[in-house]
Amino acid sequence: MVDDNLAVKGKLIIGLFSLFFVLLIFILMSPFFAPSGSLRNLDGKEKRIDNNEKWEKLDIFPKIFYQFGDLVCHQKESRSLKLNGNLMPVCSRDVGIYIGFATGFFIVLIIPQNSSFLESCFTILPKKLKERRIAYINTKNKRWIIGLTVTGFLLPLALDGCMQLLTSYESTNTIRILTGFFFGAGGSYFLGVLIGSSIVETYDEQ
Repeated sequence: MVDDNLAVKGKLIIGLFSLFFVLLIFILMSPFFAPSGSLRNLDGKEKRIDNNEKWEKLDIFPKIFYQFGDLVCHQKESRSLKLNGNLMPVCSRDVGIYIGFATGFFIVLIIPQNSSFLESCFTILPKKLKERRIAYINTKNKRWIIGLTVTGFLLPLALDGCMQLLTSYESTNTIRILTGFFFGAGGSYFLGVLIGSSIVETYDEQ
């Protein structure tokens, strides 16, 4: 039964990891499938296609991912990275988020897990730290620690984004990538652990 648990968990997490890993690779490759310098000045808004006339000139491969980026991202030139002289399909923060998603799900894939979400969250910690620091913490405190940890991953992106929106502050692409990475890695790690522990718990009850 344990092997069945691991197999189900593994397939699901592998699927999620593969989705974001492949998406990331295609996003990184897309600028190289268009003439150098041809994809600039793409500024627009999320949730709508702003530059369809440009995508229609592209081959099917880059067209798909630039249309995807156009729909989900503002594609502002000042907030995006360039490869091959072209803007990437999504902004630097989104690139960081996708790297984080792939990283978080990969970590969940390789760590051991049980039916307790709280216990599984601490699996990533070094063995000595778990033995010396975690053993005496009660369930209530564990929830607080996990809550604070999740907040720690998500808060930098929220603060950086809100400061840009509400003040004259302008972030850098390095900061955008880092805050996006921590957001994606933290969110996908805890989501992956939740999915995995739920699967193990379901199979243990059968």
